[in-house]
Amino acid sequence: MKDTNFRRQLLTRVALSIAIIAAIVAGILFMGRDIKVKGDYIFSTRAGLHSRLNSISQLSQLKVLSDEAEPYLAKLTQALPQRDALLSVRTSTENIARRYDLGYSFNFTGDESDISSGLKAIKFHMSAQGSYQNIINFINAIESIPYFITMTNIDIASQGSKYNATIGGEIYFNG
Repeated sequence: MKDTNFRRQLLTRVALSIAIIAAIVAGILFMGRDIKVKGDYIFSTRAGLHSRLNSISQLSQLKVLSDEAEPYLAKLTQALPQRDALLSVRTSTENIARRYDLGYSFNFTGDESDISSGLKAIKFHMSAQGSYQNIINFINAIESIPYFITMTNIDIASQGSKYNATIGGEIYFNG
């Protein structure tokens, strides 16, 4: 009887110990899994925060740079003429044409385009007639007038001993 009672107590204690160990192992496995899920969540949240921190840092650098660029932007804005001042472009180019003894015509085509906020361009067309060298000198002189001009096409054609130049382009201004 003693032997049976001892075995029963031993089996009960062993079974209880195994059940407790199994519960502890199950708890550890469950908590380990939960810890992994929470760790992954923390890792992804931390990566998101790091990305946002970098974005904020870049924005603050851009703000500093924009503050530094403000005086230069003001100077650039002052360097570009207003739309009304473009009327003197015709006079300037006409004076250059006279200097090189060229027949000359100039007109704005009326096509305006917005380049960026405050910056616009208007297309022009001009023609000049005279000697080849005088036309080349005229084109070079136009590039030195105090306006931001882009010549988009230049066509020079021979008409006997004279040449005819057709020039198209854009003039930039504050709009």
